[in-house]
Amino acid sequence: NMLTNAHRVFFSLWSEDMIKDIYTTTYHTQYDSSFTHCTAMGYPYGEQYTYTGLQILVAAPLQLLQKMGVEDTWKACLTLINYYVIITIFLCALFLYLLFGELKLPPLPSLLGAVGITFLMPQIQRMGGHLTLAYLCIIPMALYFIAKLHNTRHWRWSVFYGILLLLSALLHPYYLTFLADISIVYLVYIFFTRRKNKWRSSTIGLHFCLQFLLPVILFFVLTSIGDTALDRTSVPDGMYYYRGRLIGLLLPFHRTLFGFFGAPLKTIMGIKAPEWETCCYIGIVALVALCVWLVQVIWDLFHLRFSRIIHSTNSPLLNLFLLASLLLLLVATVLPAIVQKHPELLNHLSFLAQLRALGRLLWLPFVTLNIFAIYQLWQWSSTTQKEGIKVTILALAIIGYCYDIYSHSFLRVWPEFYSEWTDYNNKLPENQWLQEINPDEYQAILSLPVFHVGSEHYHLQIKDEMLHKSSYVSFKTGLPLICNTSARSSITRAYNCMELSWEPWKEYNILKDFPNDKPLLIVSTLDQSLLNPNEKRILSYADSLMATDKFSLHRISIDALRQLCHDYQQEQANTIKSNEIVYYNQTWDNNEHGALSGYSNETLFLYDDPIDSTWAKDINISFWIKGYIHDLMGRIVVAVDAFDEDGNATSLAWGRVGQFVNAIDGEDGRVYIPVTLPEHTVKLRIAMGDPNLPPKPVAYNNLLIYPQKYANK
Repeated sequence: NMLTNAHRVFFSLWSEDMIKDIYTTTYHTQYDSSFTHCTAMGYPYGEQYTYTGLQILVAAPLQLLQKMGVEDTWKACLTLINYYVIITIFLCALFLYLLFGELKLPPLPSLLGAVGITFLMPQIQRMGGHLTLAYLCIIPMALYFIAKLHNTRHWRWSVFYGILLLLSALLHPYYLTFLADISIVYLVYIFFTRRKNKWRSSTIGLHFCLQFLLPVILFFVLTSIGDTALDRTSVPDGMYYYRGRLIGLLLPFHRTLFGFFGAPLKTIMGIKAPEWETCCYIGIVALVALCVWLVQVIWDLFHLRFSRIIHSTNSPLLNLFLLASLLLLLVATVLPAIVQKHPELLNHLSFLAQLRALGRLLWLPFVTLNIFAIYQLWQWSSTTQKEGIKVTILALAIIGYCYDIYSHSFLRVWPEFYSEWTDYNNKLPENQWLQEINPDEYQAILSLPVFHVGSEHYHLQIKDEMLHKSSYVSFKTGLPLICNTSARSSITRAYNCMELSWEPWKEYNILKDFPNDKPLLIVSTLDQSLLNPNEKRILSYADSLMATDKFSLHRISIDALRQLCHDYQQEQANTIKSNEIVYYNQTWDNNEHGALSGYSNETLFLYDDPIDSTWAKDINISFWIKGYIHDLMGRIVVAVDAFDEDGNATSLAWGRVGQFVNAIDGEDGRVYIPVTLPEHTVKLRIAMGDPNLPPKPVAYNNLLIYPQKYANK
């Protein structure tokens, strides 16, 4: 299907990441004039391509052809995306085969290793999600270019390496980490052995510039062009959750024991599986080779033969690759543990802090350990003159790789047709709704329910496949989405979008940023129970246009949104009574800063006292966080607990404070938490703080506890 229908087939339709990558690439090619700024999502601001999943190596050439007068280049996006990914599979096997040749292995074990490693690559699972991470050939190409440089000393291999580093980094910054690690380890090695190996310092400097320095500078320059967001998070979420774990390399988690039969393994010998994205099981062949090598190491330690331990193989080049892998293994597994104990270090990790899923760094150890396994198996078989032993080793290796390939759970990749999307002339009955819509009358699309993923403060999760539905309407009409799903998006702009799901106690900030007064086209779920009260309120002010079997379309003017805000504020003003009850009000006016001040990583108690017997069971808790929209503030944890007379605690609310914010005023955020007190509650505690965050100054003010009948106070 993929080879013959690449123009019509998606690797997967269940993945929001897959839909996002293809949508942003196609939209960017068809509608954007800038090469680096994508307007597909986050209207009216748009987003730098780096954070959208956009396939820049597909979009940029097609945009260039379009600017040269070639029509409808965007129609080739899906085809090129699919073929790029498929071709990298063959290139992965090819460059692994060539690499084994540089390591002096014969053709047969080279072919076995190349094919076996390729089909076990952990990146295969990314084909059903992040397509920019599914380029299997990049790490093998990098290793091969370094091997050629080592064997020929010709500067052109550093040029090839530098080009690969730049292009792969433009695809995704994780590739920059892999290639920078390999390059630096190799260059440091030849620098310290320059006299022995007759390298000139000036020559080493030239190679450093060609394969590392110049590409890295170009990468940071190109990815900053046109980026207008100044308040992205400095520390993306996920470093602890997506950290690398050694057991993820050594045990077959998320694999099935018998291929398509049985469920993927979630526990092994009582050990719980890490997050699947951080698992890079090296396979039976590499695991056996590693165990045999460890036995040899123990034997050499016993006999004090330390030099044999340092030189794991008789190939200095392969030893360097293993050393580079060890460094990334330590970064992926040990660094998060250190940072978790000393979160202040997050402020000093620079580029590494941006790599939230450090478990992906295990991809390089996976590749090098499998190369090591094939190399060692060949070396061991070469020490015997008995053909039977050689054939047995080869046969067992083939059986091992075949079994691992069969049990490899790349079942995440289910190619599917998306006929409505690939019907570019809109002839199908499913696309006839376009005949009733004039896109020129609108400025953007508002999805209901509202979603926003990627600010690192708080996510409004996608419901009822609204990304699929909204991006489809956006692609067909050319109208950008207000909602967004990207990485490390601007915190301020994210809240400007998310405000549309909140009660409009003041006029929505985003209305001031719209470039014109054209109406919005609303794409709404058919399941009204998924809409919150304010999203239903927005629909009540909109005009219904039509409905398909998947979504409904509505029209709302900007004036109607302003009227909605005005009407809501007037309604609330009329319902607030002058004699309303407030159980507790604390403003901390006598404190030094007129607020309860501290740091984000320490626990502060906003309330830790007995409650009055006159309190109702259903109460609201609200308070303000000064400077809330600043980095990391939304990730502070709030905990509300009730205690009975015996001191037993009941958790009433717990989670990142971002999920409880329902209003932004300037830089401050209002937290609103409705809770129900259990019977026999005598004490209430409200605590804020997260020891895993780096220390950031924080201040809380205007704490109110009041009955829920005044929910909108």
